[in-house]
Amino acid sequence: MNVVDCTVEGTDSLTKVRFDGMQAPFLFGAEAQRRLGPVGRDSVALGVRPEAVLVEHQERPGYVPADVHLIEPQGSYDIVDLRIGKAIVRARTESRFVDRIREPVWVKLDEARAHFFDKKSGLVLRGGL
Repeated sequence: MNVVDCTVEGTDSLTKVRFDGMQAPFLFGAEAQRRLGPVGRDSVALGVRPEAVLVEHQERPGYVPADVHLIEPQGSYDIVDLRIGKAIVRARTESRFVDRIREPVWVKLDEARAHFFDKKSGLVLRGGL
């Protein structure tokens, strides 16, 4: 699982999640605010598995820019390390979906499969649940 320190800011309908050095944030819905609960918005880490990191070749609404840092062929799929701001995030893509290092791509995180952790305790944040 990728675990990346992040800052979070939000409103009733939108949650902005930003890694260090990112220009544009990932946009999540209001559900993310409920899961965060009262924890400090700068003491959060985001966890997401490589298969929940969605990668596209072209800019799309809700996607942020990234650069391919490393490609690990695994047969029927590849594990691709992506530089997003100052963070490195691993994604699982179809085999040969990206074929060169430093290739620009666009990335979105599957909000339903993203997890927030309290950096101090390491516990998953579930709001009042």
